[in-house]
Amino acid sequence: MKTRHPWSPVSAVVAAMLTASACTGNHDSPAGPERATTEPAATSPAPSTTPVSTAGPIELSRADAKLEVSIEQLRGGVDRTERARLRAAISEPIARWINAAFHSGGDPNSDLDAAFAGWTPRAAALAREHRDVTTNAALGANLSRVIIDKRRVRLFVFATDGVVGGATAGVTLRVAGVQPAGSETRFSVEGELYLTRDGSQWQIFGYSLQRQEEQR
Repeated sequence: MKTRHPWSPVSAVVAAMLTASACTGNHDSPAGPERATTEPAATSPAPSTTPVSTAGPIELSRADAKLEVSIEQLRGGVDRTERARLRAAISEPIARWINAAFHSGGDPNSDLDAAFAGWTPRAAALAREHRDVTTNAALGANLSRVIIDKRRVRLFVFATDGVVGGATAGVTLRVAGVQPAGSETRFSVEGELYLTRDGSQWQIFGYSLQRQEEQR
């Protein structure tokens, strides 16, 4: 079953999988990756050594995973000393999207403005249409607790004569949540985000993402 939108196909691949696309892009194989991590959002729970309960209602008490960001490719004459600055600038709208889109509270639509604040207007409009993939809206209202167990971003940065103009971000998210009845649900979101630079700011202008419910 396939539903098409202007320049953006969405399809149900299997019963437990959804995909959403609003752009396509290519990149070469990575070489010499550089990795860094950033702390989770301030709203994340404090670290705890308490294990997830397997008897009675489940309580997710572990902390969110740190955001891991690495530059896998940097071409076009960019000085390597710029890597740290670029990594921070490009990952900023991605981190904002992850925190707002997948940590929404009782109303999963309440944080959409914040989730897509770092997106171009057209990309944000399409991402809202595809919110079952681009956010936690499909389950948010039914979850009493959400933990992001993995958030990994790989950046492929493109430039001409030392001037950076675009990037592709490979994204991997693993999310766990507790439903009111106490059962735990898990899903992953993987794919690519496409970013462009406007002055010193970076924006997401396209995406190709897939959501997979994990069977337990």
